[in-house]
Amino acid sequence: MPGLSHPIPLQPGPLSRSHLRGASRHPLRARLAAVAGSAVLAVACGTQNPTPAPSSAPPVTPSPPSASSPSASASGVDYDELVYGSTYRPLPGLEGGTLKIGDPRSGTQLNPLFAGPTVNRALFAATMRTLFLVTGDGHWKPDLATTIPTPTNGMVRPDPSGGGFDVDLELRPGLMWSDGQPATMDDLQYTWRLIEDTPSATVVPGWKVVDRVTVSGPTHATVHFSAPYGDYLSVLGSLFLPAHYFRTVSATDAPTKLYPFSPEIAKAVTIGPFKYSTVSANSVGLVRDDDWRGPFQSCDRGACVDGLTYRMFPNDKTGLIDAFQKGDIDVALGLMDTDEAAVAAGDTGIAIIDSAWSYEHFDMNEAGIGPGQGHPALRDIVVRRAIAQAIDRKSLFDAVRAAGLASPPDVNLVACTNATPTNYWQLPDPGCPPLDVEAANAALDAAGYRRGADGIRIDPRGNLPLVFQHCTTSSPFHEIGAQLIKQDLTRIGIKLDLNMVDSRAVMFAAWGDVGAGTRCNLAHGNFDTAEFSYSDRFYPYDNYYYPYDSEQIPTQTNGGRGLNFIRFADPAVDAGIDRLGSALSAADQVTAAYDLQRAYVSEVPEVALYYRAEVRGISGNVRNFIMHPGTTLGDGADTWNVEDWWIGD
Repeated sequence: MPGLSHPIPLQPGPLSRSHLRGASRHPLRARLAAVAGSAVLAVACGTQNPTPAPSSAPPVTPSPPSASSPSASASGVDYDELVYGSTYRPLPGLEGGTLKIGDPRSGTQLNPLFAGPTVNRALFAATMRTLFLVTGDGHWKPDLATTIPTPTNGMVRPDPSGGGFDVDLELRPGLMWSDGQPATMDDLQYTWRLIEDTPSATVVPGWKVVDRVTVSGPTHATVHFSAPYGDYLSVLGSLFLPAHYFRTVSATDAPTKLYPFSPEIAKAVTIGPFKYSTVSANSVGLVRDDDWRGPFQSCDRGACVDGLTYRMFPNDKTGLIDAFQKGDIDVALGLMDTDEAAVAAGDTGIAIIDSAWSYEHFDMNEAGIGPGQGHPALRDIVVRRAIAQAIDRKSLFDAVRAAGLASPPDVNLVACTNATPTNYWQLPDPGCPPLDVEAANAALDAAGYRRGADGIRIDPRGNLPLVFQHCTTSSPFHEIGAQLIKQDLTRIGIKLDLNMVDSRAVMFAAWGDVGAGTRCNLAHGNFDTAEFSYSDRFYPYDNYYYPYDSEQIPTQTNGGRGLNFIRFADPAVDAGIDRLGSALSAADQVTAAYDLQRAYVSEVPEVALYYRAEVRGISGNVRNFIMHPGTTLGDGADTWNVEDWWIGD
């Protein structure tokens, strides 16, 4: 799957947002234009207080205060704690045994330079660790590095000119590659140069903003970014390659001869709790690396278990769940809220369900072209606000949950903004309007939207009835949701004509893969309203730039590139997104995200309906497993703490 240039649906789960950048008004984006064809599927977030099954998760205790952590701001918010304050501490474990992991996703490229940050992410978290990672409780944590560099601790320093900035990095001393060679900052410098010299590399685009890596010792380096880039940790935490191993082959041979999908994989050089031992068509064997020592040690020797078998069930969740129920799989990954009942049906393990970094929403196409292609009335904020007031989100959520869309017990997932409750950047009190059908009708009356003889309102500007072509997928919970929303909007004089379509072949099909007039295709804008889910990334910038920035509107001129399917364009929002993308400090990032959520509530580009959950299956004797809510797109993986997993009674 490397090199994807368009988002793909992860149905019945959320649609992913990919890195699709081009030359633009923003100087940083112009620097990233060179990688516009190399998409990186990404999304994320985490749980501040994860709630895994009691038998599988360690107790969570507060971390001691960091010496670099600032005191609370004038607003009483410690922003650094929001972003970097992980409280993860593993339960002390027992040594021995092997675990079998199953995943409905697959990939045949084990070279992280070409596989990208999403393919085989669970394998890379076990074998190719990086400077930083995102924990299951939704924070940055140092991994190969000793410290998270931030402006607060002085390790991130803007240039005097304000154009770029330096990042100081400290590697944990004594780290070794799996072949016994020392891991040093020379490897990081080599990684950067290799990316520069390898156009086919599938990497996060922020590497293009790095113009210098200066090594001043085995464990110290300073990385210079040529422009402000708030997501600098995602760049520096995405790739760390063994220079001595990559130098053994030519660049031409690297994709096939390094980390080969063959028995030679046992010779591949790794850094992490496990190293490769065997590989077959849909299975990879891993053994414990005796020399690995992680930041946290559930077991003194490094990884607790002796080995892992990672089995892939390509697009076959039924087969994965069946294997789990038979006891052939100890940990089943990549499952959605629609799979909970099937996972829980067996007696060999348990189903873990927890909040994910994704949300269901009702979209409104603001193209203004005409019925079925962006009804002109949807450009009127009065209409959009009335719709938001008329949809009974609580009843909707209760209905889809009753129909089999599972959610964590006693957790209210009714949505208000596009930041999930476990996102560190969610605005605490966004002031979303309550359900108020009477107020919605009064606002439409005052704006001149009179009712016709059939009760449907008429747009006073073009005399078009407010009849919207509504599109969603044929998933049962979407059909239920569409019927309920249709009923809600009838109460304010708006009619939805429902269209249930295939997700991959129609709704989420890429611009060039379907005809320009394909009804309900989001890329071409052939809809008035739509319902589906988005998966978010851990860092908030992508979650606003791709769906709401005017530069991301797909057009014939730009070849359909972009994910702003609702054709929303607001100069103030664009400016706020630019500010977020350039923010270096946690305080600036979070407050910029807060401002964008206030604009989201005020301008109503879409109506957030409810947050989504994800499911994992684990055997009852697996300990220290904590589901990562960002695994859909690669900001994290459920194996983020795999060295701490152990087998108990």
